[in-house]
Formats: sequence, structure tokens, C-alpha cells
Amino acid sequence: MFNCRQETRGFHVGMRYVCGIAGFWRAGPISDRMRDWVGFAAAGLHHRGPEGESRLERDGIVFAHTQLAFHALECAMQPYRSPCGRYTVVLNGEIYNYDDLRRDLAQQGVAIRTRSECELIVALYQRAGRNFPSLLRGMFAIALHDGAARRLILARDFIGKKPLYYCRTDGGVAFSSELTPLRALIGSDEVSLPVLQEYFLFNAVPAHSCLLVGVSKIQPGTVMEFDEQGERTLTYWNLRELFAGESAERHVEEFEPLLRRAVARRLRTDRVPLGIMLSGGLDSSLITAVTHQLGTSLPCFCAAFDDSTYDESAYARTIASHLGAPYVPVPNSDADLVGAALTYLRAIDEPVADPSLLSILLVTRQAKALVKGLLSGDGADDFFLGYAFFRAVGPLHLASRLIPRALAARLSGLFRGRAGDANMNPAAVLFMLTRGIGIDVQDMYAHCTAG
Repeated sequence: MFNCRQETRGFHVGMRYVCGIAGFWRAGPISDRMRDWVGFAAAGLHHRGPEGESRLERDGIVFAHTQLAFHALECAMQPYRSPCGRYTVVLNGEIYNYDDLRRDLAQQGVAIRTRSECELIVALYQRAGRNFPSLLRGMFAIALHDGAARRLILARDFIGKKPLYYCRTDGGVAFSSELTPLRALIGSDEVSLPVLQEYFLFNAVPAHSCLLVGVSKIQPGTVMEFDEQGERTLTYWNLRELFAGESAERHVEEFEPLLRRAVARRLRTDRVPLGIMLSGGLDSSLITAVTHQLGTSLPCFCAAFDDSTYDESAYARTIASHLGAPYVPVPNSDADLVGAALTYLRAIDEPVADPSLLSILLVTRQAKALVKGLLSGDGADDFFLGYAFFRAVGPLHLASRLIPRALAARLSGLFRGRAGDANMNPAAVLFMLTRGIGIDVQDMYAHCTAG
């Protein structure tokens, strides 16, 4: 019924992914079609969890899990079913504050009998209801079935590091870690034009959108609850609300201890070898420095480009040498990048116009032979205002007051023709910046960097 083609499987990026989950729920009997689909979905997610696949069917659900264990295998077996038989859970990700939560529950008289994170999740759900994800610290996509309530809970981590797609079909809800299995289920390739516009503006499909009509994403910081009465959505975390009323000085004071705690929690995965994806940028360099301060020396993997305008390996080598960390350069020749592009295009669910993904693919392929997980600061250079664009915000505000929009548009067209293919040559920079003249500050970055 379903054809699982090699070219539609998900993106292989070494061991950065942790497991894959898929399943179907309905308030009634499960059809043979949906049983077949869950098996098809699990087969398509094998690359996410090559260490084993398990399925569980009970009244109203079929859950599947493909396993990539960062802990002892007996601790990671899923789908997890509670001893009372009421709850079934599958998890993609890792709960970094597991030990803290287990200790807190023990003090409240709740004993966690295994090392399973799914058992912990059930205990938290019993005490906090559908708000339980707010207690977790980690990266996760969770499906929880409450058999007594005939209810499905789908939850995604605070900022959406772990993907979770879903669609309504056959009188119920199907979900998957990847889009491809759901595409086969709905039998349609219709693209959402508004989401396509978002892609061309942001160079990626936003976390709240899905490019394929008929499929949706659980949004970051969100829980969705499905039962016979319908569906409900709970937003348990919001970045804007988090910073409301807080002073910048307080955030600066709190940053270093928060960073140290976050890195320390990730280093607790001492059952498998870890490394660092080091570019020489502010984010990955900080993580490397903190691991050194915590008394851990991890091998640092860095992309080394033939083109000096893209190559940051000298910075990464300097950081690794200064901290006494092993340094592993990974060649990113033109031929390597072309091969990575072909793999990427065959496998990706939704397009991302960020060429760094090709380097990530090459780096993780080589790192896979030596480590099972990589720490990275991907995306945090924006947080630290590390890119040249952020230094241009002040001049852009001044230019917006002095240069009419019509003239800015003419300048942008002039610089576009002279930008060429070089990485951020002066004409390319001016072309990018002139597009931000006269744009509100909250939209300026998107307009300047749009494809």
C-alpha cells in the first residue's frame, strides 16, 4: 500500500537525531490501513533509530519507535506502557533534568522504578496534567496516550528542536517525526503558497508552518490534546512572555550560570562519547570553553573549506589549541559539497536555504566514526549579535531617515547586479543592507536576508 522510497527518507546527520516516533490514534477500532501505515512510517524512520524498532497496539492507538540509545538499551525501550496499563508513551529526544525531576518526585513519595524517561513523563503527567512539558528541560517530541480518558497528547519542546508533524485522517490523528510518511498517507503533494512565500522570505519554513497542505506541526512550546470532544491547544512557554518586565542587566547577570548549567546537563550523557561541532564562532567557542572549565576535553570537529572566504578553520584551530582540546578538521572540498547537496536534496522533508547544512552533513558523517553525539551552538550567533548585520542596525536606522525608499530600491537594484558570487563582497553587503532601509526594526533582518 505504501512505497518507502530511499530518496524520501529523512536527512542523515550523523547522530544529532535521537530516535524517531510515529503513530495513529482514534476513539475507536484501528483499520488495517492505519496499521500498515504505522509500519511504513517506522521503516522510513529507521535512519533516525538504527538500533531497533518496536511497535505497540492497544485500544485506539498504534505507536512505533525507532531507537538511537544514548543510555543503556534497557532504559530506552519504547513504546513505554505503564505498569497499570493506562498510559503509553513514545519520546524522541532527551530530558536533561531527568535526575533532578526524579529526585523531586521521590521527595513527594513517587518512586520511579526504572531509568526510563517515559516512566518519568507518565509520573509528571499524573501530577501536572497536560502542562507537564513545562517541567522538562531538554529537546523532545512526545506522544502520550491516556487510555482511561481515551485521549492523545502531542507535545514539543520549548523552541522546537525536535520535529513533530501530524494530520487528521481515518477518523483520528496520525503523527510522525518526519513529513514524508504523512505525505504518503494523505496522498497529496499540494504546496501551501503562503508558506512557500514564508520560505522565500526567511530561507526556511517557519516552525509554525508546514509546506504540505493537509499536514501541520505541533508548534514549539505547545501541547495538543485530542479526544472524543475534539482538540485543545495549550501554549506552555512563550519567549516574549519570558522576557516581559525583565531588565537587560538581569539577563546579562544570569547568562553565564545558565550557560554553564545547560552545558553541564548535556555532558551527563557519559555513557556515550561526545564531541563538539566547532566553527570558531561565538556560540560554539563558548560551549568549548565551558566544557573545558567543567573539566571535560571533547574532540572538536570543524569544516575546512578550500575557499578562504568561507573557511573558519583557523579560528576553530586556535580555540581548540588554546583550550587543549583535540582538533579534527573535516575537508569540505567543492566535490564534497556537491555530493552532500545531492544527498540533502534527496532526503530533506522541507527545504532550508542555508548552505551550512551541507557542511553539517559532512562533519557529522566523519564525527560518527568517533562519537555518538555532538554539542553545537547552532543559531546562537544571532543571540550573541555575532554577525555583521547586527553591527549595521544603527547605520540602517540613520539611512532610513536620510534616504527615501524609492532611492533605496534603486540602489538595491544597482548593487544586485554587481554582487556576483563572492561570499559577502562589498557589493553583496550593500545590496543586502539597502533592502532594509525604511523597514521596521522587527522585520529588518528578514527583508535584508530574504532569498
